[in-house]
Amino acid sequence: MPGPVRARRLLLLAALSALLAAACGGGGPSRTEVVTTIATDVAIPQFEQLSADTATLAGAASALCAAPSANLVEGARTAWRDTRVTWMHSAAVWFGPVMDRRSRSLIDWPEVDADRIEEAIAARDSVTSEDVREFFAATQRGLGAAEHLLFDGDAGEVTAALADPVRCQYLNAILTVAEEEAAAVLQEWTVGSENQTAYLDRLTGDAAISIEVGAAVDEIGATQVFLLRMLTDMQLGAALAINAPAPDLAAIPGGPANHETIDLQEQLRGMRTLYLGPAGDPTEGDATDSGLTALVADRATDADTRVRAAFDAAIAAAEAIPTPLREAAEAQTAEATAAYDALKELQLTWNTDVVSLLGITVGFSDADGDSG
Repeated sequence: MPGPVRARRLLLLAALSALLAAACGGGGPSRTEVVTTIATDVAIPQFEQLSADTATLAGAASALCAAPSANLVEGARTAWRDTRVTWMHSAAVWFGPVMDRRSRSLIDWPEVDADRIEEAIAARDSVTSEDVREFFAATQRGLGAAEHLLFDGDAGEVTAALADPVRCQYLNAILTVAEEEAAAVLQEWTVGSENQTAYLDRLTGDAAISIEVGAAVDEIGATQVFLLRMLTDMQLGAALAINAPAPDLAAIPGGPANHETIDLQEQLRGMRTLYLGPAGDPTEGDATDSGLTALVADRATDADTRVRAAFDAAIAAAEAIPTPLREAAEAQTAEATAAYDALKELQLTWNTDVVSLLGITVGFSDADGDSG
């Protein structure tokens, strides 16, 4: 039997071992392995899909302008919806190249200035993609501007309007820019640029100059903090006049396609995919849980259970909101307020059971809302 001093030492070692196990996790995957999975199996496939969808949309717009017809308008609208879904689903991985390049200002800015779009079309003899990049504001570009041009009126009215060659040049130019930017984001993730190695290699530690694994987890986790704050407080909460004297319906981005409810759903689904890893993608079959969930569950299975349940509840609540979202918010429908409550619960659960548990650092730039 050990003496009193040795016994105390053994108890101290046992306590230290328990603390280390709680801090570092048990036998689950390492942070590097989780970051690699998120990068290679979540982020890159989403940007590959975005690149393909923007190319399809640009092609549909080109075909429409070559021979305007109501059928081709509907085809371009379908391509726009597909691209919008992919873009919104990718919101959870808008760290790295999307932020560094300020890609949102070229692919899809939240606000759209329809008046300035119409003024530009009326004032110009032609519009090129270079004009769009160099001289047009973010509110005149991207998927939002294309939504105005493709959905403002019925298919026949849009067909007639696109008989104006400058209007068609504008549509083609903004979608060419979006296509080029989506391809550039994918290239920076996978190949790199003239001055930097691939972001994938820097994020996962395979480059000579790499992001520290702790900073990589911070980047991934903090992106979700801002996204949840935007969806919960800055958009739906503002539209419902939560903590405000009057509703601000303009806080919910969107236009004549009335795609806002789907936008909300896809951003939440994209977050869940990032959290679960490939298992969060229904096309991946029996993939194992290998996103941030693996790190959380390795430390506290009850916390992981709460996060999963909060995602499911928020997505279900978003799916129950009638379209258009702004009208549901304006009417203060039970579905809209229930969705806000579910989003707020997800936000609190994420901050408590993921950010705190994993020791994620959230800087000012992650939460100030000026990330476009």
